[in-house]
Amino acid sequence: FPSLRATLNHILWVDIYYIDALERDPTVLKRYVDPPPDFADAASLHDAQIASDRRLLAFCLDEAIVADPTESDAWYNKGNALARLERFPEARSCYERAVELAPGDADAWHNLGQCRLDLEDPAGALTALQRALQIDPAKKNSRLARAHCLSAMERTDEAIHAYDEILAQDRTWAEAWFGKGAMLGGLERHAEALRCFEEAIRLDPEDAAARYSKGASLYELERWAEAARCFDA
Repeated sequence: FPSLRATLNHILWVDIYYIDALERDPTVLKRYVDPPPDFADAASLHDAQIASDRRLLAFCLDEAIVADPTESDAWYNKGNALARLERFPEARSCYERAVELAPGDADAWHNLGQCRLDLEDPAGALTALQRALQIDPAKKNSRLARAHCLSAMERTDEAIHAYDEILAQDRTWAEAWFGKGAMLGGLERHAEALRCFEEAIRLDPEDAAARYSKGASLYELERWAEAARCFDA
């Protein structure tokens, strides 16, 4: 091929063609002469290749499940592949099967909770996350996701308390500072919210949401010039 770009795009095209064939797509032979994709930049090509790889992984895990439908790891890993493809309803079904087969698997319960949260079912997510924490009380990502659930359910005081518990153990978690700030802002406790957003930005300077929220807090505190600089940053 005349360039690395053309070579990598051709590899992606071949991958997609054979995955379609493995999945028994009836149109695959008609597309044999189609031109390959032409992603001009590495980032977009990378994303497309990752999506193709995850499709292949999901197919392989389907085959493993056919061979042994009681293999909980296959259901769990298929759920992971589908979640990364943002096929959340299918991923949720896989995680539900995984926890049915392995009810003591804290990771599967956590991922089920996170998937339900992605599907805007915070109550269902909370149930799964609490199960994960019963199995592994120290599981930090489940504690954070649980706080997000409480936030989504507008159980504000409980959410703030949950974020505080996380920060009492680890004050370097920017996402927890941001979550607490969002809850305080909703209560119009803007000075406290501002301090949370500033800490989130200190820990993660690339967090655009925290920067915007800091600007919103400054605006509510009538610190107009600082808010304008924050929004411009």
